[in-house]
Amino acid sequence: MPLPKGPYMGTFNPMKNSEKAPNDYKLAISKLKVTLKQRGMTYRELGQAIGLSESGVKKIFLADDGSFLRLSQIAKFLGLSLTELVSDQRTTNVGFSDKQQNEFLNSPILFKLFWLLVYERSDLSFAKKELSLSTTEAFKLVRKLDLLGLVKLLPGERIIVPSIKAVSWKGSGKFVEKLYREWTSQMMSQIAKPESEEGELFIFRYVQMSSKTYAEFISAQRALEAEFLRRSIREMQLMPSDLKHVRWLVASDNKSFVTGKALDQQ
Repeated sequence: MPLPKGPYMGTFNPMKNSEKAPNDYKLAISKLKVTLKQRGMTYRELGQAIGLSESGVKKIFLADDGSFLRLSQIAKFLGLSLTELVSDQRTTNVGFSDKQQNEFLNSPILFKLFWLLVYERSDLSFAKKELSLSTTEAFKLVRKLDLLGLVKLLPGERIIVPSIKAVSWKGSGKFVEKLYREWTSQMMSQIAKPESEEGELFIFRYVQMSSKTYAEFISAQRALEAEFLRRSIREMQLMPSDLKHVRWLVASDNKSFVTGKALDQQ
């Protein structure tokens, strides 16, 4: 899931990585405001319904951050779920610049730290342990990521990272090509076996299809992937206690395993 370029939307403190990102709060408030407007409901009426004063409701809606428990209460009254409030399902096209790719090629551990912080939402202490980094080494790398515009390092050892959202990789480059080769090969070497272990799925198949059926097959695979990507983004935003690492690789073409050619080329 590549990194979105643009404003630093999500935040976490390396010492406390369980707080909701302020952008999620603002997103929820924005959707609640739209819902209230659509239903012609005032802050006073909402307050009366949930046991708050009009000024108390205004304070919630004007804040930059606040309690998601209170937002959940408001959402429940309006017939919404917290998931609906914090989910931004627009897919963003993203990619790394040439400079960013060159830095990752020169320093593989820089990319690993970036991945742990941004994609796996790990705190810095965990990343340091996994990568065997000293505190000094870790912050030199974080500073490098900051200079590359990939994260933002603030006083007090706080790091701002992009918000969790659905993204689509666009573009190429030596680092991207290297990453695709290495990580897909690594994954296949670990799970490509006749008997899958618990928590694994590996399907290896050859068939022949008409052009129409093959096009429908590809379309169905894209739709299935998009649906579970949306669901995973929602869950990562809400951070339930049973989140698991999941990696998947979807690949298909219309060629022979033996000749590497399509039927009309043989």
